[in-house]
Amino acid sequence: MAGEPAASPPACPGPIPWAATPGRQAFAVLLAAAALLLAFLGRRELSNPDEPRDAEIAREYAAGLWTVAPEINGVPFQERPPLFYWMVSASFRLHGEPSDASAKAASALLGVLAVLATWLLGESLIGAGRGWLPALMLLGTPYFFLKFRICVTDAGLTAFTTLSLALFFAAHRRGSWPLAAGAGVAAGLAFLCKGLIGLGVPAVVAGAWLAARRDLGAVLRLRLWLAVLLGLGVVLPWVWALHGAKGPDGLRQFFLVQNLGRVGADADHAKPFWAYVCVIWTALPHTPLLLAGLLPGNRRDGPGREGFLAGALWGGSLLLVLSCIGGKRPIYLLPLLPGAALAGAAVVEAAAAGGLAPAWERATRAWVRFLEALTLQFLLPGGRDLRVRAGAAALGMAALTLFADAVVLARGNARNSGYAMAARAAEAAGARPLVLFRVGEGDIGQFAFALRRRLPVAWTEDSLRAMLGEGPSILLVEEEHLDRALRKGEIPAGFAAGLRPLGKGIADGHLFGIYAWDGAATVPRSGGPPAGR
Repeated sequence: MAGEPAASPPACPGPIPWAATPGRQAFAVLLAAAALLLAFLGRRELSNPDEPRDAEIAREYAAGLWTVAPEINGVPFQERPPLFYWMVSASFRLHGEPSDASAKAASALLGVLAVLATWLLGESLIGAGRGWLPALMLLGTPYFFLKFRICVTDAGLTAFTTLSLALFFAAHRRGSWPLAAGAGVAAGLAFLCKGLIGLGVPAVVAGAWLAARRDLGAVLRLRLWLAVLLGLGVVLPWVWALHGAKGPDGLRQFFLVQNLGRVGADADHAKPFWAYVCVIWTALPHTPLLLAGLLPGNRRDGPGREGFLAGALWGGSLLLVLSCIGGKRPIYLLPLLPGAALAGAAVVEAAAAGGLAPAWERATRAWVRFLEALTLQFLLPGGRDLRVRAGAAALGMAALTLFADAVVLARGNARNSGYAMAARAAEAAGARPLVLFRVGEGDIGQFAFALRRRLPVAWTEDSLRAMLGEGPSILLVEEEHLDRALRKGEIPAGFAAGLRPLGKGIADGHLFGIYAWDGAATVPRSGGPPAGR
């Protein structure tokens, strides 16, 4: 009934794997997630987009080079709050030094948190003792698994928004305002990882749920106003510190330019409204299960329906909002995946208990059999409960993705990262200065982190000369930017003629060159750097 807390879903009958109590199941899920996500983290080197940049920002914080407002290479990086970088720097300190594995460890631990939060979602919305299934299905989502084994701020955003929504749904189920207050705190932590979207994700999903249930009275009943105040209480100390460090212009850059400025058609990575239809693969292997749950003929009061409704609203409402935002990248869909895992687990639950139309139940069982074959589960004894089979298949998918990451992708990554180019440039420089010349913001990190030091960056001959005077130096140059600057006359042809090539190489799919510059004078030209890619 609208305006009242929903009744708790009953404990689901059938076999409960691993342990006899939900708490022990949660511990088993934690161990599985930690063992898989943390394994072989150093096998694949940091690579663009974003990963070396975020690791370098954290390394510079660990070295005491910035405090409140993130910086990279001595330049303010005003796109993100600092929490994720603080976490990665803590990992560096625990490890004793920056490394690829320690840079990724924070994301992997956040992945464990997201999996545990999804267990809580299942307990609240599918049934007591059933949280393990959506948790394992999230862990077995290849896109989720891979993105929580790299150093990107989206890991913090997704983990804390999932925790926020898990606490909200638990609060709504139990009528508990303290749990709702915890949801507000978690949303504040999500903001401190990636900005306004951290508050927006829980607000959109919780709002869609309350509207669908016609239960807007929960705002007062659960004291959601207190949750909002607590979330702001987490956020405001950093906002105040940013104002103290950077003044009103720092706030304007962060909120208006870097957050709200990404909404319009002129935002970075701008794509049309329908672009996310092309990246529906991010929710595999659960996409067919989601379609089965949406099709007609299913019991609306059957097992798992609350979980499916919550997951569908989670994915649908966020997909609509993100589609309206101009900037689009596949990784922006990461916060949708816990909802997809919840809905997929609810469909499996319904199929196991006879809550789907016969045709869709057969299709669901056939899909689980396909996943079993894909992960060699057909070698195990038959006759197992469908939920257990789906959970085992999810673990198999996670194991296959770990193999792909640590073995298959690692081989190609070693030839494509910036480490080799950085080492060659540093060797060529010797005692001479090494300068990044016409290298975009998105590429600075892969060289600076590889060498574990800040590197001077120049975009024109006059800025280079102001930095180095007349002395010789070694330039690491992005060829595309150099060619474009010569065509547009942003640097004189005489300058390029004075560069002596020492070698070329590929880093992150882009061609870079190493040049010796003797400092000989040409006619300087003015001009600033284009926006970093």
